[in-house]
Amino acid sequence: AVLVKKAACGLAKAGVVKGDVVSVQLPNCAEAVVLHLAATRLGAVTNPLLPTYRAKELRYILGFAHTKVVVIPSEHRGFDFPALYAQMRPDLGDVPEIVEQMS
Repeated sequence: AVLVKKAACGLAKAGVVKGDVVSVQLPNCAEAVVLHLAATRLGAVTNPLLPTYRAKELRYILGFAHTKVVVIPSEHRGFDFPALYAQMRPDLGDVPEIVEQMS
C-alpha cells in the first residue's frame, strides 16, 4: 500500500489526473502492478505496452491513446529504452512525460 501511495504521488506530480492515460512499457514485474494500482487510485487509465514494441508501434499507440505519462525500463534484455524514446520524442506531438523505471 505504501508503494502504491508513493507511485500515485509521483504520477500526480507528473500531472496525471482522473481520465488521463498512463502507458506502461515494463516487463512483467511488481512495479508494473504498483503503477497500475497507483493510476487507478488517481482515476487514470493504464495502457500496458509490450516491451517488444518499437518506434513504429509506439508512435501510433501513444498518439492514439493520448498518453499523458509513459513509464519505461532503463534497459530490458539489452535494449536501451531511453534512447528509443529520445529518438521518437520529436514525432510524438503532444509529448508525454517519460518516466524511466529505476531499479
